[in-house]
Amino acid sequence: IRTDTTRYIPAESSIEKLHKTGWWLGGSGLYRSVYSLGCFGTFVMTVPDIRTGDVHLLARPYLGEGSGLYLCPVGLFRMVTKRVGENWLSDPWVFLALLRTWGEDKAREELSKIWSAMEVPLAPDHIGRKTVATVDLDGVSVEIL
Repeated sequence: IRTDTTRYIPAESSIEKLHKTGWWLGGSGLYRSVYSLGCFGTFVMTVPDIRTGDVHLLARPYLGEGSGLYLCPVGLFRMVTKRVGENWLSDPWVFLALLRTWGEDKAREELSKIWSAMEVPLAPDHIGRKTVATVDLDGVSVEIL
């Protein structure tokens, strides 16, 4: 997306080249909008450990003096259910039903496991690893890949 649509886009342009020349693709426009919220006051944005398209670089203009934008690095985290691949997220409605089934004490314990596994902010020596929390009727098990 770009407001200046008069420029010609060569067919051989890669996403990387478009990003470097100021074009925004896919979710980039959304990221830019969210980052700009720092102009209106304190705003903390989590930045996933991913370099696809270098979308996180769009934050740079908003991180200058007087900006209210703060970036918090987070790891690559997936919450899944048994019998699905590690890249398939669990259904939030199923998860909410499990919280009720577990009861208040067990739900608090399992949610604590999930929060600890998410590791916010991400430790520098953990960049590039993937954390998978598998949720089922018995509770949460965490695996670092």
